[in-house]
Amino acid sequence: MEQKLIEELRTYITYHNPDLFIKLRSHCSLQSYLEKKIKEIQPLLKRMTTEGCPEYVIEQLCIVEMTASLRPSKFKYIRRLLKDKFYEDYNQMKEAGTLTYEIIQLIDWCEDGFESFDFNEDNEEDVLLREVIRQGIKHYMKVKWATKKS
Repeated sequence: MEQKLIEELRTYITYHNPDLFIKLRSHCSLQSYLEKKIKEIQPLLKRMTTEGCPEYVIEQLCIVEMTASLRPSKFKYIRRLLKDKFYEDYNQMKEAGTLTYEIIQLIDWCEDGFESFDFNEDNEEDVLLREVIRQGIKHYMKVKWATKKS
């Protein structure tokens, strides 16, 4: 069961938080991160197993618990905002194969905005947050294109 949970968590991070995945891989700490997350849910896992919960229920609840701190995904938030408000740039990055790289750069670039709003599932649709991040993306694009022209 634990190995299956590790694989599901790895898949979740790869899709929803590729910035974290790349960071952990570059520091050779992906496996220890996954094992730490499994260790954190041990009490839940043992309790549900003892109570005789079906395996699929245990897996689902454990994944929800292990990924709670990873939601909402800043990666997906910025990708959606890029696609909605910067469609030409989005397509250009996608065609050039740099979309993931650029989104990861944008997460760092916009981190102050995310932190000032304490980005979470309750406020991810906040209009002001969206505008702050959109302005951050706009500024990033301006700086990026100015650098390329130099």
